[in-house]
Amino acid sequence: MGLTRLNNQALTDVTSAGLPSGTIINTQVTKHTGSSNPNTQSWTAVGQTISYTPKKSGSKLIVKHSLFTRAAGSGSECRFDWRIKRTVNSVETTTTTAMDLGHYEYDATGSWTKHNYEILEEYTTVDTNAISWKWEVADGVSSQGNGGVYFNEGTTGDLASSITVMEIAG
Repeated sequence: MGLTRLNNQALTDVTSAGLPSGTIINTQVTKHTGSSNPNTQSWTAVGQTISYTPKKSGSKLIVKHSLFTRAAGSGSECRFDWRIKRTVNSVETTTTTAMDLGHYEYDATGSWTKHNYEILEEYTTVDTNAISWKWEVADGVSSQGNGGVYFNEGTTGDLASSITVMEIAG
């Protein structure tokens, strides 16, 4: 027998306002499959953004950032920095900064390595205005070798970075 009532309401009458705390209200995913190599030590957007409009004020947003990279160079170091910016009601805030990602190779023979970085964030909504996230990167010390950091690029070109937003009733 299927569920026909929730919180003593017919299922057709249930809204996000009537859901128990901890219930998933909505999920949104964006994937970025384009490859890029910023090759600059200045912060540069790499094309990964998402805008999400909460269904309910006071709900929790769990945001999962998955970044796929390939660090390549003929020297010993190939590193980069990554930061995540969130904009709420036209106010932009850096939420996470990760420094010196990539690799250091002690024998300096030159190689490439693939990396997958994942960061989870939690944010409690204050209203139902859209919230956006974007990624920026800066080449670290990869100028010591030939190459750099490539995003969404692997040996088969099938890697995709993504941002997933899950809204949970508060």
